Amino acid sequence: MFQRREVYTLLLIAVAVLHFILSKPITNLDKGFSDLQFELRGQVETDSSIVTLYIDNAIMDSLGRVPLKWIYYARNFSRIWYK
Repeated sequence: MFQRREVYTLLLIAVAVLHFILSKPITNLDKGFSDLQFELRGQVETDSSIVTLYIDNAIMDSLGRVPLKWIYYARNFSRIWYK
């Protein structure tokens, strides 16, 4: 007969194997449901007050380390808002 420790070890291995086998299909299923939810909802108009500010490596090198000083953000936003 199996010892208690051996049973626990076999159960742990079985759970690990099942997790490995099923994790990808479950993840794909979850992504599929998310895609379906957004498709059923349809397009939503974006808020015009949202601004994306792209800062590339060259700009980061010239401005310094993160976090940037608030004045850099303020200057860029004032350029956008007060064209």
